Amino acid sequence: MKIYQFIKYDDNFLFQNLIGKAKENIVFCFDLEDSIQDNINSANTPFLKSSYRNILKTILRKNSVLTRQINLGVRINGANTGEYLSDIEALGNTTLISAIFLPKTDDPNQILDLQTRLQRAGVNYTEIIPVIESKKGVKILESILKINSNKVRSVAFGHCDYNLDNEIYPFIHQDSREYWNWVIKMYNMLKANNLNFVNSPFLQLDNDEMFMDMLALLNSVCKKNFGQITLTGRQTQLCSSFKPDPLKIISEKVANPLDLSVPPSYAEDFIQSFNESERRNGFAITPGRIILSPHEYFASLHYKLKNQWSEINFTFVGGCFPVKGNVLFEDRFHQLIKKEVEKKYEFRFNVNIIRYERYMNCLNRISASEKTKPIDVLVFSIRPEPFLRLVKLYYKFADAESRKIRWSLNLPFLNKINPEKHDVLSVDTRFHPALLGTKSILRKAFINFNYILGLIIGNGKFSGHEYLKLLRGVIDFCKQKNIQLIVLGPAIRTNTFMEKLLSRKLDTFFRKSLPIPRDQYISGDDLVKNGEQLFERNGIYVNEKYHEVIAERLGNRIMMIIDKMTSPGHIIANNSPSEVFQEFGP
Repeated sequence: MKIYQFIKYDDNFLFQNLIGKAKENIVFCFDLEDSIQDNINSANTPFLKSSYRNILKTILRKNSVLTRQINLGVRINGANTGEYLSDIEALGNTTLISAIFLPKTDDPNQILDLQTRLQRAGVNYTEIIPVIESKKGVKILESILKINSNKVRSVAFGHCDYNLDNEIYPFIHQDSREYWNWVIKMYNMLKANNLNFVNSPFLQLDNDEMFMDMLALLNSVCKKNFGQITLTGRQTQLCSSFKPDPLKIISEKVANPLDLSVPPSYAEDFIQSFNESERRNGFAITPGRIILSPHEYFASLHYKLKNQWSEINFTFVGGCFPVKGNVLFEDRFHQLIKKEVEKKYEFRFNVNIIRYERYMNCLNRISASEKTKPIDVLVFSIRPEPFLRLVKLYYKFADAESRKIRWSLNLPFLNKINPEKHDVLSVDTRFHPALLGTKSILRKAFINFNYILGLIIGNGKFSGHEYLKLLRGVIDFCKQKNIQLIVLGPAIRTNTFMEKLLSRKLDTFFRKSLPIPRDQYISGDDLVKNGEQLFERNGIYVNEKYHEVIAERLGNRIMMIIDKMTSPGHIIANNSPSEVFQEFGP
């Protein structure tokens, strides 16, 4: 593992302090970018950057002999900033620099330009490390990797800037599964080009346990082809002592949040904490030794303005669709709708997700959630999975107590329905990034035969009847609570012939059977546009394009509701969202 330790420096910096800590895999890094700024009075930032640039220039030239014993790194300012050229000039004719970090890289030409300018300035360096910190950077990462350069051997991730660029709030950090989906996405591209991934800094300086869990996850994803940015000597020591443990279970350490609304006082508390904490140049550090980034500080100031907006409470009831890691958090349908609604109407769009695997207890979950989290719009997603599980004659399941795989026969006419007795969501599973691969022809034939046998003994009718009973209960619940209901038809799975057939029949069945207006039902059988694929290769998990289509259709329906709310003659300023929705009925 390569370790990049960013160090604090000023006029009194002594290079001799690093000599005893130097190792071949450690690069001591000086920062000229985000940590050198005045967040309260931005007019002071150019002076600060100029001062620290001169300090660094003096340090490097005064200690040119000692630097041969140490690997040095520098993070310059981005290519699109006014400080970029001055930073390059300051490094000119200095001793060897191991790594130059180029932040906010979102264009291959930025790397080529930096190479040319470094050569002209006579900078002696080993490698350039592009830092990906924006949505655009991720989207064109493959283009960045294809440039003809032997100076790019690793790519770094800057997660605070990335959160800010994607308007994610509160920020997602390393203790969330959503963070690791970003890492997986990037590393899969780097792996194909034999490049290493450099992980973003961990901001909880004294949380050694989570730091080591983070390294274990990195090793699981990147297979030793990674580096870590550290912020303290202690973090560097932990990296040096890290030894992978393949038996360690870390799924419970990375949460998959379902309530995506912002806690009421989060922004105010963050701003207050930032202002009251010890200031270290651009960052603040709390008494509990947690670094508060200026990026989340700026995001908090921006979000504070949203507290004056009216809000819409959106609840989605479904399966893995709204949380599945093959689609990045910012590209999922609920985030696309959120951005569109908040931009167009200046309404806070609060997202809450309820996951279900069985018919039983699903309505109870919705009811229990509504008591603590208000619901204005509820989208109920009809899932093929619970329906198909009850159709099968032969069923495999994970026992919640023993955690072992067991099997049973589905015989509803004998009241033997194990799929309804074992909730998949209650069984802990290890977090692993790999998608399920496609099944063999023989395996698919067995699955198809299993469905056919289940249909022969009446499992299909039983499963459809139970599902319809659940949906009618949801409809009645929404009427009683004056909640706007939208039903999302099942995705037409392409995994096997029978799954595709049964998913399509399920969509038709509900479209004709549900006692709701036609515009409240969004069919899953007419989503293909121009022959574009909407599923991953396993035929089970939907892809980014499917999320775009669903976001468009759900968003249009939701905005029709909002247009009624904001039409002339309807005053909503003094009304709560539930009162406004009650006026129009479910």
